[in-house]
Amino acid sequence: MHFYNLLFHIPTFLAWILCILFFVSLSGLIIRIIRRQRKNHTTPRSSALSHTLISGLLVPIGLNMAFMASDVWKENEKGQAATEQEAGAVHDALRVLRHMPEQINADLRAHLIAYVNIAVQDEWPRMGRDQTSEHTESALDVLTINAARTAIDVRQDPYVSSQMALLNTYLKQIREARDDRLNVATYHINPQKWLVLLLLMSVCMYVIYDIHYHTRPELHKAVVLISLSFASISFLILVNDRPFTGSSIIEPEHLQQIQKAQFQ
Repeated sequence: MHFYNLLFHIPTFLAWILCILFFVSLSGLIIRIIRRQRKNHTTPRSSALSHTLISGLLVPIGLNMAFMASDVWKENEKGQAATEQEAGAVHDALRVLRHMPEQINADLRAHLIAYVNIAVQDEWPRMGRDQTSEHTESALDVLTINAARTAIDVRQDPYVSSQMALLNTYLKQIREARDDRLNVATYHINPQKWLVLLLLMSVCMYVIYDIHYHTRPELHKAVVLISLSFASISFLILVNDRPFTGSSIIEPEHLQQIQKAQFQ
């Protein structure tokens, strides 16, 4: 898995080129193995059965790729939604704090901004290594504890008490969104799914050879086209796998905007 992890840290265009080279090379290797295995086979073969098989292969190949792509894109959307929900809850919490007494506003705002800063600067890079940030967890705990303590202290003031209840609701949403984000950060395509894809491709190459073994130009053309098809879909799956890892990660854009707003 170490080499697979390295693919996430190279430029997207280079990943696309590597996918094409990998599948074209693998296809060529499979064809050579089949040709060597059949070098003494001189009797003519009918390709009618192979034509039937290639049509039947499209179903399991299509289903396998659809399942892989669906899982990846679903997790990617969940990660994006969790990031936006977290930033939205932070923004709502800051909006509520603006209407609080000055001392409460200054204290809790400082803790909330500290959480945002640590999440962006420490936890985001760690998620790319399947890690969490204890500092971010601690900052969120400190914020939650201070908010709960303040809510107890202002129970006698109905207005401030109601605002604190609303603030604690937003803090709960922040924690839930962060948990969802961390769950998505650990997701990656199961190696068995990639192995099944390569197995189906090998079977497909076997059938392609059976159909075009007697015409080299047509065989080469079919191998290149099939390889490009597998490479293209695999590339799309790869760049969306592990949504918080590599060069095409989900960026904390809204949290960064909140950071910048505090210095304006």
